[in-house]
Amino acid sequence: MKINLLLIEDSESDMVLITEYLRTDGFDVNCEMICSEAALKRELADNRWDVVVCDHFMPGFSSSRALEVLHESGQEIPLLVVSGMIDEKVAIDALKAGAFDYV
Repeated sequence: MKINLLLIEDSESDMVLITEYLRTDGFDVNCEMICSEAALKRELADNRWDVVVCDHFMPGFSSSRALEVLHESGQEIPLLVVSGMIDEKVAIDALKAGAFDYV
């Protein structure tokens, strides 16, 4: 199955881990990595994405803001929040704001 994945992440090693994990599970992944609000707006306007995976916190950009931008675009694309360290309250807030899930 082919997946067009928009990855909001500032770590190339995390991008490799995520895409290799999906490929190991049999997915044909087309991945674009971005790390800014401007890039997210551009990608949402210019391309079609099946899923957005977003690091919870990066310098100058957060998953909360990514969710807002996604909602403002009017597109119904699932957004998954990924974080090495996320407390329960933050995870619940992300889900209430419209995140599809968090890991």
